[in-house]
Amino acid sequence: MSKKDLVAVAKIVGVHGIKGEFRVYPYVEKGEIDGYLDFFRSHFERVDLGGTSHTLKSLKPHKNILLVRFNGINTRERAEEFKGLELFCERAEFPELSEGEYYECDLVGLDVFTCDGQELGKLTAVLPAGSSDVYEIHGPLGEVLLPATGEVIVKVDLGAGRMIVELLEGLLPDEPGKDSKPEKASKPEKASKPEKASKPEKGVKPE
Repeated sequence: MSKKDLVAVAKIVGVHGIKGEFRVYPYVEKGEIDGYLDFFRSHFERVDLGGTSHTLKSLKPHKNILLVRFNGINTRERAEEFKGLELFCERAEFPELSEGEYYECDLVGLDVFTCDGQELGKLTAVLPAGSSDVYEIHGPLGEVLLPATGEVIVKVDLGAGRMIVELLEGLLPDEPGKDSKPEKASKPEKASKPEKASKPEKGVKPE
């Protein structure tokens, strides 16, 4: 199994209490944590932490994170050793989505073109922004930000590795100098006498 088959699905962001409980941030949208619990429980029943296998002891949601304990991690000091560690899962094990829904990991890296065939570049990030996400694209025009809405995203072809979009007015960055006219030169003002100079002031992967 290659690294590209593994996708980070959560990250240990801290420690809760003194008994080795982890604060784990799941890479899911707000409001979907409850549905994420079964996925986490089934895929991280056993993990390798620091070269030692540990089984899942407890799991519960807490606001926008998970509180997780693994057998064998019993102190705050031991748990803190794994802060910042990401937990990975095989992409093939992700649940199937409804038509028109995509995992972020599948979208990042797509080549983005307009309906007219203009290349915008590669989709480099999916940014959360209110009611819909925003796709960050880098290419010949620099950075382009497109809302992930039906009127903009025309087609996503994961097999071909490309996305087709309909550009609405104002979505492309302004090109320097385009449609700009030089300002009319103004008459020079009458020179004033110089003022007197002042004195200077003092100067992780499941098994």
